[in-house]
Amino acid sequence: MKRYTKVLVPLFAISEMLVIAIAGFIASFLRYGIESQISVVHEAILFISVLMWPVLSSATGYFRDRRTWNIFRSLTHLTFQWTVVSFILLAYLVLGKSDISRLTLSLFLILGYVFLIITSIIRFQFLVTIRARGMNQRTLAFIGSDKEHSVFNGWLRENPSFGYGLKYFVDIQL
Repeated sequence: MKRYTKVLVPLFAISEMLVIAIAGFIASFLRYGIESQISVVHEAILFISVLMWPVLSSATGYFRDRRTWNIFRSLTHLTFQWTVVSFILLAYLVLGKSDISRLTLSLFLILGYVFLIITSIIRFQFLVTIRARGMNQRTLAFIGSDKEHSVFNGWLRENPSFGYGLKYFVDIQL
């Protein structure tokens, strides 16, 4: 758990910040062409969205170590965060009376969302891989009969991607 929070979470946050920045640059270049320069408004939108993502992620527990991955729950969480970022950007644009193309903003929001989904799936596959190799594991203590212990231990060996290892066993004779 310590490795996850101290090493992997900052790497995941930085990778998602890079993905958001790449989505912003791609949206701008798709709209205005490759030889155009990015305006101050585009830079502000990019800066706000890139900085808001790790703040919202840490506030909502987005990078919490989940042993089982529910795609619906993860996408709901990601969609909620991206919606909050979108509303903050829209509020900035409306209150600041900024002049920006709706197409560029739409492309940025759509590309950012799609890239974040792809990054989330890659993060999940990476965690499954390192847990299957025995890294980022949590240990369990099992209290029960020998028969139940063998069934549970077999299940843990068949599903190493959950990241649990059985370390202690206490046999209870009934």
